[in-house]
Amino acid sequence: MIGLRRFLGLRHPGRAFLALFLSIGSACAGSHSASQPAASRSAGVAAASVPAPAAASVSAPSAKRYAYPPAAKGDVVEDYHGTRVADPYRWLEKADDPATTSWVAAENSLTRSLLDRPERETTKARLTELFDYPKISIPEQKGNRYFFFKNTGLQNQSVYYVQEGLTGEPRALIDPNTMSPDGTVALTNTSPN
Repeated sequence: MIGLRRFLGLRHPGRAFLALFLSIGSACAGSHSASQPAASRSAGVAAASVPAPAAASVSAPSAKRYAYPPAAKGDVVEDYHGTRVADPYRWLEKADDPATTSWVAAENSLTRSLLDRPERETTKARLTELFDYPKISIPEQKGNRYFFFKNTGLQNQSVYYVQEGLTGEPRALIDPNTMSPDGTVALTNTSPN
């Protein structure tokens, strides 16, 4: 984190994380899945590739700068085997309560005001360029067959392939991208036999 802080020109680790999150977190959404181990390795490359002015411009120099919506504190206290545990924000667990939806809407409004800044499109374009490369998982051998995930670059989900022997032609076994128009259906566990 020290290198990241220096890279972003920040003195506080929490702010360095916030700057990194605001710069690349939302731009990467939907660009990889848990079945793509290479994507997680490329996150470091993406972070190092964010232009310093763009990353630093979304940093949080002062908490006073933003008008965070106030979150009411309740007086709920639970007793767990003799240990009293305060839960002042229990009211937020009621997702359909008007107080909760109002508070979430206010938080989302603040978040959007930060994420929708002009440098977002430049950063998003650069990260899209960096993530646009083929990714292949480690193959799993079952008998004479090899099973693996492959993503051609910017597919929402990796496709599950099977290949006969080392020289066989890979064929798509399951393509989660065809299962939902928005690409949110993912294949996360496999057990070939």
